[in-house]
Amino acid sequence: MFCWYGPNYNTLDYYLEVDTFMKANNLRTPEIYAADIEKGFVLLEDFGDFSMKKAMTQGADKTQLYQKALKVLDQIRAIDDLPPMKDFYASTAYVGTRRVIDWYLPATRKQANDPAEAKRYMNVWQDIEKSLQPPKQGMVYVDLHAENIHVLEDGSFGLIDFHDPMTNSPCYGPQMYDLAHLLYDMRMEVPENIKQEATKNLSQSDKDWLIVLATIFHCRLLGQCIRWAIVDNKLGYLAYLPRLENYVLNALKNPVLKPLKAYFEDLGLDFTTSQTLNIEEIKQYIAPDAF
Repeated sequence: MFCWYGPNYNTLDYYLEVDTFMKANNLRTPEIYAADIEKGFVLLEDFGDFSMKKAMTQGADKTQLYQKALKVLDQIRAIDDLPPMKDFYASTAYVGTRRVIDWYLPATRKQANDPAEAKRYMNVWQDIEKSLQPPKQGMVYVDLHAENIHVLEDGSFGLIDFHDPMTNSPCYGPQMYDLAHLLYDMRMEVPENIKQEATKNLSQSDKDWLIVLATIFHCRLLGQCIRWAIVDNKLGYLAYLPRLENYVLNALKNPVLKPLKAYFEDLGLDFTTSQTLNIEEIKQYIAPDAF
């Protein structure tokens, strides 16, 4: 596979460092055959297109695949000698949760936002997080899902998209984020029995953080999908909105998210309106500085 990192991204050298670091910690990432950092070129191994998701669509045992994926996640969590990494709370993976306000809120209410609304929303999250015990911290992969885990010819798992400038991954932060991403995927439903098995031994603190981080993730994607449709004309992402809405509606039943539920109710958000969106109509309601 041939990749190019443009001069405005300046991430090729860091990608190579992350790739080396992942391999040193027994994680299977593409082999680097050649690289020219100055010109921004890299020749790397192609894992093909047989992702974990594709394996499941072709009849592979879902339980076994998720058990293997969870072992990979355990390897990531076990890494304790970390190089300097971006802070999760300064990354798009976290700050981007405001996209539910910047994009989803005006789109579904069909009116422009109060400019201070995003700050009020982030304050609600900070209050929720302060009410919990501090989370377990470590390396956060950020984009760990069934399409970024590839089943290789020998049956092992290969990882891709472990460095993403959009979400600033990998980063240092709450470890439950990766489990939330894996179990509550935007692209597919994970069977309930697999979720239960994966979470049965978690402490109450870990369970609280799992629901919090999953909802932070889903709120980001609710706005991100609309942003993709408007900014990049990627209308296909709108098909994921009903699943994301359902995730949020179910999460808001949890007492941990009571302040967020009250906040959304005050805004009049019921998370049931995505199927009636008209992209051309809602463009006028999005603020020029929407994140």
